[in-house]
Amino acid sequence: MPDAEDLRTVISRVILSDPRGARNLLETAVDTDMDSTEGFLRNIYLPEYARLRSLVANVARNHHQKARFVPFLLEWRDAETDEFTRRAIYAALADVDERSYAKTIAEPRAPPPQTVEI
Repeated sequence: MPDAEDLRTVISRVILSDPRGARNLLETAVDTDMDSTEGFLRNIYLPEYARLRSLVANVARNHHQKARFVPFLLEWRDAETDEFTRRAIYAALADVDERSYAKTIAEPRAPPPQTVEI
């Protein structure tokens, strides 16, 4: 299984000439090693990876492990600038109860400062 960087490079190259092949490659990666694939999902948040996020959203839409994609889709949805990718993300999230993921996507918070009584 390629690491996250290699997977991003390969899928980025394949998607230009063979979108269906890129989809199959991503589905295979998810089905064989979703834990490693999560590194790939974390690494495609930059604006130049809109096409990859769109591909992920379309794969996630009917995937049997859809719940593993949801935290990423929710995070991307709020910052997505590409209208086609945003539509794909909204379509993938159409049947998702977002309330059950509220804790998953909450931003990490620093612990409260310690107060010292004098």
